[in-house]
Amino acid sequence: MVALLAGSVCAGWLAACWNVKTGDANAYQTITTGERPVNACTFSPDDKKIIAGTWDGKIKEFNVETGQLVATLIGHSKSVQTLAYEPSGNHLVSGGLDNSLMLWDAQAGKLISQLARHGKAVTSVSYTNDGSHILSASADATTKVWKANLGRQQRLITTKDCYMYCCSFNPIADDELVTGSSDCRVFVWDMTEGTVKKTLDDGHTRPVTACEFSADGSLLASSSEDGIIIVWQGSTFTRLHTLTGHTAAVTGLSFSPSDTRLASSSDDFSVRIWDAQTGKETIPPLKGHTNVVKSVSFDPRGKLVASASRDNTLRIWDSRNGNELYVLRGHLDWLNCCHFSPNGARLVTCSWDYTLTLWNARKGEVISPMKGHQSSVSYCRFSPDGKNIISASFDGTLKIWDAESATEITTLSGHSARVNGFCFSRDGRYIASVSDDATIKVWDPLAATEIGTLVGHAGPIRDASFSPVNKQILTVSDDKTFKVWDVGLVSGSSEEDKGGFSTSMFDEADSKEDKAVHEHVVGHQAWINDVSFSPNATRLVTASDDGSWALWDVTTNNKLRQVQRPEPHDLRPFKSATFSANGDLIVTSSDDGSIILWDSRTRDEVRTIITHKGPATCATFASDTSVVSGGWDKYVIISDIRGTSDRKAKSPQRLSGHEDWILSVAVSPDGRFIASSGWDSNIRLMGSDGSEKSVLLGHAKTVTSLSFSGDSRLASASYDSCVKIWNVHNSKLEKTLAGHVGHVHSTVFGPRGQNILLSAGSDHTVKLWDAGSGRLKNEFICQGPATKVAVTMMPSKDDCLLMAFGDSIGNLHLAHLIKH
Repeated sequence: MVALLAGSVCAGWLAACWNVKTGDANAYQTITTGERPVNACTFSPDDKKIIAGTWDGKIKEFNVETGQLVATLIGHSKSVQTLAYEPSGNHLVSGGLDNSLMLWDAQAGKLISQLARHGKAVTSVSYTNDGSHILSASADATTKVWKANLGRQQRLITTKDCYMYCCSFNPIADDELVTGSSDCRVFVWDMTEGTVKKTLDDGHTRPVTACEFSADGSLLASSSEDGIIIVWQGSTFTRLHTLTGHTAAVTGLSFSPSDTRLASSSDDFSVRIWDAQTGKETIPPLKGHTNVVKSVSFDPRGKLVASASRDNTLRIWDSRNGNELYVLRGHLDWLNCCHFSPNGARLVTCSWDYTLTLWNARKGEVISPMKGHQSSVSYCRFSPDGKNIISASFDGTLKIWDAESATEITTLSGHSARVNGFCFSRDGRYIASVSDDATIKVWDPLAATEIGTLVGHAGPIRDASFSPVNKQILTVSDDKTFKVWDVGLVSGSSEEDKGGFSTSMFDEADSKEDKAVHEHVVGHQAWINDVSFSPNATRLVTASDDGSWALWDVTTNNKLRQVQRPEPHDLRPFKSATFSANGDLIVTSSDDGSIILWDSRTRDEVRTIITHKGPATCATFASDTSVVSGGWDKYVIISDIRGTSDRKAKSPQRLSGHEDWILSVAVSPDGRFIASSGWDSNIRLMGSDGSEKSVLLGHAKTVTSLSFSGDSRLASASYDSCVKIWNVHNSKLEKTLAGHVGHVHSTVFGPRGQNILLSAGSDHTVKLWDAGSGRLKNEFICQGPATKVAVTMMPSKDDCLLMAFGDSIGNLHLAHLIKH
């Protein structure tokens, strides 16, 4: 039928097909569309169907050969003005006088999503040749480009006789998700195949109320109306512990951002805090509420826990000793939710009394009530950057508030029934809201605009979750199905999809200078906390949350040995591992508080140097005879490694000054300076003898990593998304490198003579900077958050840098950057 041309006649209610090959003036086929004028019509790509848009907002599909009506698509409220098929013929886009764009499944004849409206009628639509984007033009004098995959249903899974109450993507595996159901089971799904990977049915006896992954994906916790919490291993999904203690339904779960503790709230009026690794309660139950506790939340440092209750109060507790710090009153009805700001200074709550309240979490004071909703407020959250608060309500709206002034910025309207909740994309750029109207709406909160509406569920939607790289949204509904929607808000390369790193050069000059070659090795079973090269660059040591450290041969990528501590330490993560200056020794720090020396050749333990009171988070060699370490006890400890039998050995030197946990210590190459940082956001600069030189202030959040350059500059990485470079001689800030989205976990200067700096972040990137100009030179992308980075010169190759990256999945990545 390639020789046919379709024409439309608005006044005649007809669509006619003409044979242009023969030039016959008589219509090949005349199709009557009904009683309404036709405004637009087009062929399907296979020339077997004609679709026509009518004045009453309907789209009608006809068989070309017979002229018979095949299907009618209903969605527009006013005249359909323009139509276009995707090149494959699988999808169709329409625009109308109702200012809307609608995306349809052309094969099933169903509406997939409604794209955000133009200001006036849509006059023209078309697809790009590859079908990846849609172009629309409007009488509002704008032309817009849309991702064509927004809202396409990737998977539909029907659960038959049970309802799905909760869902969550694995934060480190984009193709794996879990759902909790009314039939007491947790299902692990393989989204590549669309099949159940594993059924976790051994433990719960009532409906599952929550499924929560730890931040690194190493643990999964599920809770139930039976009052039981089960902790599962995050990669194998074997049961680790059954947590018993609650006497009624568990209503909420919250993992601590800083360790493996898990907080739970319950209908039994209590909150409990557990060590998910050991299965034991860390403190006695937190009691004080006089009604059901609906929500529980850790602060970003893991020091405080907040609980919201139907006794109309918010309570703040010290998570370490269980002391009740504040009882906050102000709401006039049940509380539904509570959430800490990213810096932990503020809390927001929402209630059945139609209001939210902003609180000072550190002083236990009301900052301001937030009024504006016309019904109960079901859910609230701070934006990931802490600048805004988002709320969802039974009045069918979401509102965006300024987090500083507690004033309303705008209202997001569009749902026709109550909004049950929403989720942020992992980078904080998008929101997906779910409603009793059976739709999902995707919003851009910064622009305060709707991106699109996803249609397909047949009942109220209870929960939603973005995939780790924002490509999909998972939803569960009362229609006994869950769906995975392709939204493609962040597109990845083929390497990214495989979970490895890919490199992208940022300008033409750099792409001509540098060439990166990447290799990937599966290293550990959990988050890699440290990566360090030996002085001769032939070996590499890694430390992991899987309770082991490993030694690698860099020349072959072979693991020489993996050292696992015996019980009772086998589940305690190794937080750091570093070579001595001559490469003969390795020093490690561990969650059991120990700082241990190892022989790097035999991999045997030499001795335990010292034990911190609480987890030891970092350790490095200060000299040939000493090690400097830090931990949760807030002390920097300088330890002599020569042993008590050596008369020259000195007693440990404990240096105080930090107000919170220490996360990083570094020693300058000349040994003159020691630097430490941690949760208090400060950097303390000391002399080699422990004397304090200065305190470097400038970061807004936790400082996670420190690195000295060969010329004694100091680089610091922080949860505030920045890397800063300091002059240690005058304690002045030289540069701030902003480019990461989210936490920066690690930073390191390049070898002496190479004026570069690397940083690794939760945005899945490792960035290579020019340390002199602060210019971003190169970027490496991985599927999971990048956790640690190290760099050295390749042996006998002055023109080649060797870089190693660890990630949250346990992968070790090696990259060679060759200078041209």
